[in-house]
Order: sequence, then C-alpha cells, then structure tokens
Amino acid sequence: MNGYVRRLSRLPGFCVNGSGRLVRGALAPRVVGVGAVLISAIAPQVGNAALVENLTIGNAKALALGNAVTADPPGVDSIHFNPAGLARLDGRMSQVKLLGAAFQFDAQFGAYHPDAQEQIDYWGVGPDDIPGQKSSTSTAVVKLPFMDKAKEWPLPFVVAPLGGVAYRPPESKLTFATSVYVPFAAGYKREDDDPARYMGKYLSVVRLSYLTPSVGWRVNDELSLGFSVGLSWQGIGANTDLRVPNLVLGAINRALEEIQTAPLSCSGIFGVDADVCDPNTPLISPLQKAAEVTLEVSDPYTWSTSFGVLWSPTPWFTWGASYMSESNTHMTGDYRMEYSDVWVQPFSRLSSSQSSVAPLWNFLGLPKGLAHEEGKVKINLDIPAQFNTGVSVKLTPVWKVNFDAHWMDWSKWDGLVFEFDRKTDFLRIASVLQPEYATQNSLTIPRHYRSVWNFSLGVEYQFSDPLALRIGVEDRKSSIGASKYDLLLPLGEAYLFGTGFEYRPDRNSIWEMSVGYVLSRAKIPAGSSTNLNSMDTAHNFIYNPYSGMDVETKAQGLLLNLNYSSQF
Repeated sequence: MNGYVRRLSRLPGFCVNGSGRLVRGALAPRVVGVGAVLISAIAPQVGNAALVENLTIGNAKALALGNAVTADPPGVDSIHFNPAGLARLDGRMSQVKLLGAAFQFDAQFGAYHPDAQEQIDYWGVGPDDIPGQKSSTSTAVVKLPFMDKAKEWPLPFVVAPLGGVAYRPPESKLTFATSVYVPFAAGYKREDDDPARYMGKYLSVVRLSYLTPSVGWRVNDELSLGFSVGLSWQGIGANTDLRVPNLVLGAINRALEEIQTAPLSCSGIFGVDADVCDPNTPLISPLQKAAEVTLEVSDPYTWSTSFGVLWSPTPWFTWGASYMSESNTHMTGDYRMEYSDVWVQPFSRLSSSQSSVAPLWNFLGLPKGLAHEEGKVKINLDIPAQFNTGVSVKLTPVWKVNFDAHWMDWSKWDGLVFEFDRKTDFLRIASVLQPEYATQNSLTIPRHYRSVWNFSLGVEYQFSDPLALRIGVEDRKSSIGASKYDLLLPLGEAYLFGTGFEYRPDRNSIWEMSVGYVLSRAKIPAGSSTNLNSMDTAHNFIYNPYSGMDVETKAQGLLLNLNYSSQF
C-alpha cells in the first residue's frame, strides 16, 4: 500500500481492503467542508507582500546601491531608510520622484507525482488540463484609496509620481520633513483560462504612506538622531477561482456515481424520494472549478514609528541603524463567493431533498448548495517591525562602499485573522474541521513565517565633481519557507541588481536616475508546499489547488527611478 493511500485511509469513513485499495465506508461530515477554503485561498497573498518591501519607494540612490543606504541615507527619503539622515540637510529641500515598474510572473506546471496520478486514475476524477501548461502575466492591477475595487492599469508598466519636502531653520540643529511614498506594492491580472487561475486571477496589495512628519537632530558633528511617524493607507483587492483536488472528494464522486447507478441501494440509503439518486445530478469533481471568490478590503489609517542614528567618528567612516515599529492594520471591506453548478446542485439536493439524510445534513450545518454568499469581512494584520544597520566607508576620495543588513520580524506571523459579519456555511464547516483555527464568526489562517536577515552591498564612484556612478546588489531572503510557497505572489528567494548615477548641475539641485532588476526562481516539487501541492490529504484539506503536481516559478521585475531634488 503506497503512502498516499495510507494517509487517505486514516480519514473517518474510509478503509483499505485486502488488496490495498481504498474503499468507502460511512461518509464523514468533514469531507464536504469545501466552504472553509474560500477565504483561506486569498489569505496567503497578504503575507507575500513582505517580499516586495523597499522596491517601490521610488528613490534612485537606494535602488542603485541595492538598498545599502542605512549609513548613507538618501535626502528627504531618509524618512523611510533612516530618519537621522534628515539632520544632514540644510535649508529648504524639495524632492520630486517618478517611479516606473514592470513585473512578469511565470509558472510552469509539470506532471503529477506517480502516487497522485494513480489515485486520480482510480477514483476516475481526471483528466486534468493543468499539467504541462505554462502561466505568464505582465498585466498590472492596482488598488488605491477611493477605489471600490482593484482595477487593471492601462499601460504595460506602472508609473507613479511621488515626493516630499524638508526644512532646516537657520542656525537650528533640527530638520523637519514629510514625504509621500509606497513602502510596498504588487499586483497582476491573469486570464480566465490561465492555468494559475486557481491561485489568483487578479491581485493588488498596496501600502501608501501619505503623511510622514519627521525630525532629524544633529546632536554634534559626529552624532545625529532621527524620528518619524508614518500614517499609511493599506489595501488589498483579490479574485481567484477555486478548486479542491483533495482525493477525499474523489471518493465522494465515486460514491455518488455508484449510488446513481444502483437505484435500490440509493433508496435504501437515502430514501425513495431522494433527489441525490437522480442520475442527472452532476458529480463533484476535485479537478474542476468549485467557486470564485472576490475580496476587497482596506484600512485608511495605520500608524508606525521609526527611529534612526548616524555616527561618524571620522570623515571616511559612518555607521547607521534604524528601527521601524510594527504597524497594526484593521482592514475592512466586502467578500463575495460564487459557486459553480458542480458544487451547487449536489449539495443543494442533499440539503433540500425528502431523503432520510437531509435532516442530519442540515443539523450538522453542512453546505446547503447556495449559489453565492456575500458580506462584510475584517482582516487584522500586523506589519512586523524591522531593523536595519550598516556602514559606509570611503576607501579613497572617489570610491565609497556601503554594506547593510536588514531584518524583519515575520516569525510573529503564526496566523492571519479574518472576522465576518455573519455565520456562513464555510465558517460552520471550518469550525468543525479545525476548531483551533476557526469559530462560526472568525477564521485564522496559519502562516508560520520566519524572520530572516537580508544583506546588501553598494559601491559609488565619484567620476567627477558633478557626476557620481553607482552599482549595488541585494540578496533578498524570503520570509516564507519553501514549504509555504504558492502562486498568489510567486516571489521566493530573490536578487536585486541596481545601477544609476547622480548629477549635480549646480549647488542647489540634484538629478538622480537608477535602473533595477529583480529576479526570483523557485522549484516546488510535488508534495513540498502545504499552500500549493501537498499530498498529505489527511491534514491539508483547507486549500491546496495543485496537489501532487510539480511546479516551477519565475518572477522578474524592471524598476526605473528618476529623482529631482532642489533647495528653494
């Protein structure tokens, strides 16, 4: 008996016969808990936003140096990278930024694992049109304040104007500043027939900091301190098709098929007038679309604070550090679930028929076969604290090297909490399936992320008095372990490569431009990710749309930043 069958045989209502085949016994209520997958299918994307932090700030210097700027903060954008850098500014300073970004997300689907294919053939739920296909999208989707839902961007790349101002009074040791920037953003749209549609047809995750009062204090010639308060808008828009390729549903499929072809047996089990005995009742297919879910939520008022320090004991060496507090967000909005006929009709007949099973079905609160459900939802989400430290060393009068280490406290994310305005079918089922994660009004999606250190290196060459050339690289370790990879935002371990220049035509103005390239690849063998292709049927029923399938992902992005700073 192979391991896949052995795991499935542990489920209530199934056993293994003498030949090693899985046979059905009494159908357990838990096997029909499809509703519990609906919100959990969307949940992973929220955490994946962690993988795009600092890529959409729009600062040309930071991008060119691979974000190695904690000890060499970039003008007004010191507000984000290290507010102590504001103390280095003089007079009145304005900064205007133009951010351009284009991303492409690809996924290649391989063959099923032999154990999975054997069970698909045995239960007769195939064929599946996904293996061997490739998913690819570069279409951008954005959700912004005052939008009721995420919308497709009309251009092949996203363009956003940003900026800020700073002021240091004459003879003062304090510099005051504020800025508008995007700590992270990501979004895409897939076509209706895209093979990755079961993990996102469209997605937009945006955090926009629109008011950031900050102050830098020049304590003395060697030491500077900084403090910043950030007020941000956080929004998520998402839509995805759902399917549940759990082979427990294959067993139900086989059971219904046998019942429909054996009228006497059907009458004895369900009663003479049971609608489920009707051979026209469609069978439940684990490999077909079960439902479509849409989620649109936002929080217009989220707070965070930042502290920074710069220490320059000599003209050629600077050490810097910054700490950003966690930010508690409470996003609210709407959800809607639309079920397909292959799910509506069987469950509707089971719950409303005149058979003997209907009273027990309804008493247990199992799916009623509703065509759609909608309501209000609240997501409690904490953006973790982060710490950055680094050094900037002038090796010669023209060569400077920056080195940074970045850390975010993602390990605190044991789960994401969803609260609903009503008791729905999927929550009733989820509270039975996994009471440690669900009640009839809330659902907690386990994440189990990890805190990681990322390292970056930047080099600057002062080619001439007005012109400086820059290059940098950042090794972006993923906070999501390989066992949690998915396709909602397919960014795993990534590298950022940047290059650019600074040009000072006069003493009061600075032009900066940079180009960055992000590359991420991941191989996800069948059974390796509990969010994507796990074969542990007994313990992974919530959402696992490509169970038993090999998947490879590739994500790449091109970033262009143009900044103009001037004193006025």
